[in-house]
Amino acid sequence: MDLKNKSFRSHTAYTNASKNDLLLYPSLVEAERKFLQAFKMALS
Repeated sequence: MDLKNKSFRSHTAYTNASKNDLLLYPSLVEAERKFLQAFKMALS
């Protein structure tokens, strides 16, 4: 239970950081998103 709470907290912190990144570096986030999409396509 404790482990679940810890992972949930870190996920929340990560999500909040991502939202901040989105506001600060929209072009960087867009490039990252495209890279991840290409990476997933390469794996499948």
